[in-house]
Amino acid sequence: MTICSDKTTDKAPGSLQIIRHIKKTDTPLLDVRDILIKILKQYQAADKMGESLGVLDKASSFSDHVSWCPVIAKLDKKKESLDESGKSCLRESLNYLENIVVSFEENVVMEVMKLRDQWMKRVLLFDGLVIAMVAIALAATVFFSGGQLNQTVVISALSERPYFYVLAMFMVLVVGFLMHCFFRKIVINNMLDKNLNSLAPGMSMVRALQKNTRLRHSVFRPSPVGWNMLQKVRLNAVVAQVEKLKQQLADMLAQGTDEKEPDTKTA
Repeated sequence: MTICSDKTTDKAPGSLQIIRHIKKTDTPLLDVRDILIKILKQYQAADKMGESLGVLDKASSFSDHVSWCPVIAKLDKKKESLDESGKSCLRESLNYLENIVVSFEENVVMEVMKLRDQWMKRVLLFDGLVIAMVAIALAATVFFSGGQLNQTVVISALSERPYFYVLAMFMVLVVGFLMHCFFRKIVINNMLDKNLNSLAPGMSMVRALQKNTRLRHSVFRPSPVGWNMLQKVRLNAVVAQVEKLKQQLADMLAQGTDEKEPDTKTA
């Protein structure tokens, strides 16, 4: 039984599972097996980028949206050559991966960044309103009490009741922090209630935003969580490898076509 004919699970076989399977397969199509493994490894690299950014969970893979069975079936049945469905499968797998990685930074990273910036601005707006209200309340209290707020008065008050003012300041900071956390949660929940998932199948903007708005991450972070120099290097490497694999696949399929032509003419 091949992994494509396994009816015990509804989930498509993952890239790692497929690689392990075809490595054990005894097939005369060694060039097809080798290029399939190379393609699947690039999918794994793309999965790492998606997981790091948060648009892909660890149980999912971009390879889930490609039908690999036309090729795997030929390898399992020890066929001597690929039919059109197998060739089309290899082409489509590379085209799908290329569409993802070529526009990944523009269509995925920048989209996450845009929505994260919207969230940040709304949170800071609420924080600013609270600070302004507190400042106005203090100014009004001083004004209507007829007192004058200067350095001498402040030092005198602090020296008379130091513990009270330290405790009061601590309580203000705690309340301010709790309100900031509340605003973060309210804003992100409001954004998640809307349809934000404009990404390709398999990717989720909701997961990415939830990851970016966790409490341990600063609202002033300049780039999305999980998107760093390592991921940029990985993206460039995948893009370069996809171009190279497309050329290798074209050469391999052309060579297979040339080998068949003499047989056709002889017949």
